[in-house]
Formats: sequence, C-alpha cells, structure tokens
Amino acid sequence: MNFLICIFIGYLIGAIPASYLIVKLSTGKILFQEGSGNVGAMNSYEITQNRYIGIVCGLADLLKGIISVLLVFYFFSNDLLYSVALFAAVLGHNFSVFIKFRGGRGLATAAGGMLLINPVWVLLWLLLFYFSKKKISDNVHINNIIATLFSVAIAYFIPLYFYKITNMPLLMNFSSFKLLITSIGILIIIKHIKPIRDLLASGNFSDNP
Repeated sequence: MNFLICIFIGYLIGAIPASYLIVKLSTGKILFQEGSGNVGAMNSYEITQNRYIGIVCGLADLLKGIISVLLVFYFFSNDLLYSVALFAAVLGHNFSVFIKFRGGRGLATAAGGMLLINPVWVLLWLLLFYFSKKKISDNVHINNIIATLFSVAIAYFIPLYFYKITNMPLLMNFSSFKLLITSIGILIIIKHIKPIRDLLASGNFSDNP
C-alpha cells in the first residue's frame, strides 16, 4: 500500500503542468502548441523570449522533484519509497494526466530530487553536458542524451566508497540508486526520441531546435 501511495504522491506532484500554467497565465499562449511543443522551461523561454519566465518554469519543475522526495521521506523515511516517488514525479512531469499526457523531458524534475539524494550526480550530468556541447554537438537534445547515458553508465563502474561519500543529505542504498537513475534515464531518453528523429530527418546536427 505504501508503494502505491508513493507512486500517487510523486505522479500527482510531477503532473502539475507548471510551465504550461505559467506561460498561459502570463502570455495566453498554449505551450504544447508552440515551438517544440515541449512543456518545460526551455520551450517556455523560446516561445516567450522572456528569461524570467524560463527561470521560473525551470525552478517550478525542479521543485516538483524536491517536494516529491521530501514528502515521502517525511512520512515513510524509506529510500526505496522516495526513489519510487521521484521516478513517479518524472513520469508525471513527462506524461501529465492534466494536459492529455503531454509534458516536458524530465531533466529539471529529476535534478530536483537528485539534489537531495546525490547532488554530485547533478554536477556530473552538467559536466558531461558541457563536455558534449564543447566537443561533440551544439544540439541540446544530443547533449542531453549523451549526458544522461554516461551519467547512468558511470554509476555501474564507480566504487562503492565513492558513492557513499557523495550520497547526501538523504541516504540511499547504492543498488536503489542505480535502479533509480537507470529508470529515470529511460524516461528522459524516451522523451528525446521524437526530437532526435526530427533532427535526423532534417540533417541539421549543429543548431538547437
């Protein structure tokens, strides 16, 4: 029963279409009908050209991951359960029941929850993204995928002691952590299939969409 409750809590919080609501209330635009159609901070900025709206949307998505993990930690204090809640929050953000299962790509929401579990992993993802942008491609989707895949892969090769010294402030079993970032990584990759397919069709690999 606790497992289902945590899924419900995480999904419901993650499914709140914050960027959609912020953009609609501030500009009247429907986020999933404009730009890339992504219901997230990046598209919010691109269609409004307002950095403050983009920042607020990004912070709102980040908070969804933080709140989901904190709530479950407070009520259950179980690492498996708050990892389930974070996965469900990313799932809800990516496929929100409130906007006909549209959504964002889950990166900010995942990062929010991960800041409470292993903030070093958020830094690692950012470094991988930066390296990919400098050395491989200017395209944000390619860089997102590379950073996500490598950050997941690294978890399976690092020694346990390194994980233990970076696992804070909330403690999580290493096996649970690997399962969590793998499952979240899959959700993130799934949401990048369409833009990568469009990228391949256009043949433009250098420009951001």
